Amino acid sequence: MSLKQQPFLEFGEFRLDAGQRLIRTADQSEILLAPKVFETLLVLVENHSVILDKDYLLKQIWPGAFVEEGSLARNISILRRALGESPDDQRYIQTIPKRGYRFIAPVKTVSDDRGVLVVAEQTTVQAAFDLELTETSKPSEATAPADSIPSPVSASRPAPWRLVTFASIVALASGAVLTTVVLTNRENPADSSRYGSAARMIATQLTNYGGTEAGGALSPDGRSFVFASDHGGTPDIWLRQVSGGEPVRLTNDDAEEADPVYSPDGESIYFTRRDRNGMGIWQTGILGGQSRKVMDGALKPAPSRDGQSLAYLSSETSPNDSGWTIKVSGLNGGSTRELVRNIPQGWFPPRPAWSPDGRWIAYTAGVLFGPAGVFVVDSATGQQRQVTQLPFGSTDAGQPTWLPDNRHLVVAYLPFSRQQASADIGVIDIQNGSISRLTSTVADGFSAPSVSADGSRLIVTSSRFLREVWKVPLGSDPDANGRAAVRLLDGSAAPLWTFVSRDGRTLLFNSPASGSRNLWTMPVDGSAPARQITGVPGDAVSHSSLSPDGKRVAFASIASGRSDIWTQNVDGTDLRQLTNDEPADSWPVWSPDGQWIAYNSFRNGRAETWRVRSAGGSLEKFPDGPSRGDWILRPGGGGSWSTWYTSNGLQLSDVERGVVLWTRPFPGLGLSLPMFSQDARSISAPFREGRDHDAIRIFDVATGNSRVAVRLPFHIAFRASWIDDDRALVVNRLDQISHIVLFDRFWDDEPAKKP
Repeated sequence: MSLKQQPFLEFGEFRLDAGQRLIRTADQSEILLAPKVFETLLVLVENHSVILDKDYLLKQIWPGAFVEEGSLARNISILRRALGESPDDQRYIQTIPKRGYRFIAPVKTVSDDRGVLVVAEQTTVQAAFDLELTETSKPSEATAPADSIPSPVSASRPAPWRLVTFASIVALASGAVLTTVVLTNRENPADSSRYGSAARMIATQLTNYGGTEAGGALSPDGRSFVFASDHGGTPDIWLRQVSGGEPVRLTNDDAEEADPVYSPDGESIYFTRRDRNGMGIWQTGILGGQSRKVMDGALKPAPSRDGQSLAYLSSETSPNDSGWTIKVSGLNGGSTRELVRNIPQGWFPPRPAWSPDGRWIAYTAGVLFGPAGVFVVDSATGQQRQVTQLPFGSTDAGQPTWLPDNRHLVVAYLPFSRQQASADIGVIDIQNGSISRLTSTVADGFSAPSVSADGSRLIVTSSRFLREVWKVPLGSDPDANGRAAVRLLDGSAAPLWTFVSRDGRTLLFNSPASGSRNLWTMPVDGSAPARQITGVPGDAVSHSSLSPDGKRVAFASIASGRSDIWTQNVDGTDLRQLTNDEPADSWPVWSPDGQWIAYNSFRNGRAETWRVRSAGGSLEKFPDGPSRGDWILRPGGGGSWSTWYTSNGLQLSDVERGVVLWTRPFPGLGLSLPMFSQDARSISAPFREGRDHDAIRIFDVATGNSRVAVRLPFHIAFRASWIDDDRALVVNRLDQISHIVLFDRFWDDEPAKKP
């Protein structure tokens, strides 16, 4: 290696090394940036003090490719976090409204005076954080989402783990960049030799077919995998070789299929199928052909390693039960028995997992806004124990998978309690409950791990979300309304859980723009910039709503260790915690007079509606069913109405009389929260109409009759809030992009020999 010295660019406490494509801080720590993020910074710094138009930046960073402005905005957001600034504290990168950006910090060019020291440090970095890429086809930058950055890693100290080296997951198969720090086992260094210390673990994106690819499962020999994808038009099961080639479609019908898994001999696939007749487990051969039904009323199949039994999840319960039941049935005509009952019906149904020796079945149980427990149950006796408890927000932990030693489980989880964050991959020791974190993600969350029989290969679903806010007119043509929608907030703010004040003037939303998810408000008409109104650290704030007078905000937060209901003034004063109990509380809704707050509370294995006075006080049970909806004065006075989404459909109730006025079955509601119009004569309810788009149905309050008012070209979540005197709606776009990612050389069947 030559020792040619080259200039560096310094600004603030940072030194930019263009040759090595990295940044060093004053204490010689390194901030590792994904390629396109670094390129964005380099262009800005080299043109410091100059206003750079967005078009110019896009052409410099993605030459010859069509990339939306949202990718540039996301790169800017990532850079601000890396440099320790916020959109309101623009010490380095200044936003020029409607034009572009300018680097405003003083920049000086310096030559390195340390000589060999730089080479020595670089040698240390390469030894501790090696980089491997696996190329399966030519990359296409045009489809690449914005790059992301790992957490800053110091190069001045050796790697504390010996599990694997640093791997930046660059999915060259699609051009998508999944920047992830792959770590090793801190908690159990004695076991680290089992995870492939002799070879670097390689990560590769396997799929990119233009749809949502999820729920991958490896064959026992690790050479092929199956997954669910809607890229063929409907959610079907597909099979492909890990080494490449075209995927084979195993199912092709109007039903929705998910949860594929190989039989132990690798000759067939079990999967969940949902159609107009209900839900059940089906089986098909690896070469396709006619599928056959295995059982009704079941999902999440898990065959035992000896091929004799099938564990699965069932929603069929006795009148005194609530929640899921894990059952085991013989595959050769044997009996069926209940193994575990009353598992709370959380956000994602748990999938049972057999240990390789057939002794244990592992599963997770938890609620959406509470902690998740990891359990193992004796498959013969039904005796179970809790192995560990995962932090709040670990909603992707519903599919553990065993490693070959019958002692360790691979799970997707949040290492720290968060209301909304990307999940990492970890390994749990069932003997002592310790968790070894293997990845550190920024943008792409992981879920649904699956390992080969020898543990040498692991695949996961890697997902990211596009979140935006749009305004939709309410004309007479639903399709024209969708085409006329305009964007109010782009993906750089990652807005979520939106709410519009009753007068239709103020937008309330949740955003991580300042480094942690908090609440922001802005005028719907864009006449003033958004401003942050809460300052709770740790991504601890979620659902929220404004009081009828717009002066206070109620929100759910895990700041106290559980999901509770809080209020404060919109100016940041008078913060109050209203609930402080064990159940997970969420979705606060103000009463029309501002005196009460109704909320969803997960108790006794199911969602219930409770209320508390907005000034504080005792908690009271409200009408049955979950309070995912709205509460408004009746036109002309004389009481109030509530509208909730319940298990029976959309419901309208007279609050004071405690009477349900009507209920309308409404499939496809999913994440919908019905909202009253400003005049209280209509109710809006988003729903899933197609695999690639959603629609909004409007209900007449007087009759319960409804019509489709809007068809959007994308998916939305939660509320469709009314504005402009009920002539338009504000919606929260929420589209998911997911692919299957392979971690090769994941597990060594034989421990490495010590010297």
